[in-house]
Amino acid sequence: MNAPHAVNHNLIGGVTGKLPYNHLMFKGEDTKANLVGMCLEVLCVLLDFQSGSARDIPANDGESSAPTARTNAFRYFIAKLHRASDFEFILHGLVGIFQEQMSSIHPLLPGSKKSVPYIAETVIFFWKMIELNKKFRAYVLDSEKAMDILAYLLCYGLEIKDKPEQHGLCRVISYIVQSLSAERAFGNKLTSPIKTQLPPKWTTTGNNGDFLINAVYCMIATTSGALNSLYPALVIALSNAAPYFKNLSINSAARLMQLFTAFSNSSFLLSDEGHPRLLFFMLEVFNAILSRNLADNPNVVYNIVRAHKTFEDLGTYTLARGLREIRRIQLAKEEQPAKSGDKGTSRTNSSEVEQPHDEKARLLRDEGSDSVDLPRPGDPVDDIEAQRQSTSDGERATARPLTSPPIITASLADSQQTGPSEKVRGKMRAGRSGSEDLTGSLERLAAAGVGRNGFVPTQEWVCTS
Repeated sequence: MNAPHAVNHNLIGGVTGKLPYNHLMFKGEDTKANLVGMCLEVLCVLLDFQSGSARDIPANDGESSAPTARTNAFRYFIAKLHRASDFEFILHGLVGIFQEQMSSIHPLLPGSKKSVPYIAETVIFFWKMIELNKKFRAYVLDSEKAMDILAYLLCYGLEIKDKPEQHGLCRVISYIVQSLSAERAFGNKLTSPIKTQLPPKWTTTGNNGDFLINAVYCMIATTSGALNSLYPALVIALSNAAPYFKNLSINSAARLMQLFTAFSNSSFLLSDEGHPRLLFFMLEVFNAILSRNLADNPNVVYNIVRAHKTFEDLGTYTLARGLREIRRIQLAKEEQPAKSGDKGTSRTNSSEVEQPHDEKARLLRDEGSDSVDLPRPGDPVDDIEAQRQSTSDGERATARPLTSPPIITASLADSQQTGPSEKVRGKMRAGRSGSEDLTGSLERLAAAGVGRNGFVPTQEWVCTS
């Protein structure tokens, strides 16, 4: 008599759990969710615990370590799981939780779904599973849900990137993406079309490789340096996946070039000892694309050709040039308020003075310029086209070597007989003082440190980096 009643009760409970606004209709404590959350918390703690006698024993190769039944039984038996049915059960549960979380973030009806209270524990549990059990890792990558999990993780990371209290979870997600990107099975799935229903905010055209590039770009470009510690893991993931990129869209190719341009900017490059490594990995991305799939990525080739000046300048990059560029930017920012005050007047004067033939000459001069300035992270995300700008006379002056300017003197015979004139002496003093001021300001800028932590770059460090 009790069996049918129990079946009906379970059926009703399962249906109400999927109804919209169920968290508003059935108020009170959800004992099932609390139980699942506590179980995941305890399991994550046990799988992560390594202290004293519970520490993993180093393997024979001396590079890796593995748990045993005596050190940590939970880590040991998780690593020993091998049955496909067990893997299917775990993967199905993880995907269900991620799907529920995505539907709560961007539901069809606003506020109809409640966020999963144990989503952080689920992400950490998945990280521990692929870290401890290599067979489960291979099973996930071979399954049809591999790219779905990647999309869910990246979308969730994008959703919480602006919350400082969630940055630790963003770091876990970046480590998962980096770890999975090192597998061949992961790369082979990047050329497949996106099948996961993503939130409209993060939807992108193209294949899974396009989504990975755009997600990494948004994590870096829209956080204003708040996730600086995550940059290496995310850029390494791009470097690992680059040999498998095919048919990248215009937007994705522009995003890659924007990252490269931003990392090659002197104000970023000289601000930390590890930043040149990010530029190195971006160069590896382009090298892998060109060497493996050149014919399948015309958009990437086009962006590289347009930004050829940036690549060429890296070959002759010096500390003096970098500091000079940083100083020029600082001066431009200092002059910005003064220019904004005269904006109305200058606009009126330019409209009155500039004639049609002058405007045509200026446009032709700009058209022939080779200087390319691509958008950097921090610019609007929808701005995907690179902007061309001509090099001003002031910028040409700053590109000169850090030496005294040439001094016009009289003939050699006259100089030997009578010495330099008063006019020439004045020019010499002005030249020396200008050069000494410029050199001194750059030395002070380097000594003060251009980074947040007071890192002081040197020419030797620039050469070895």
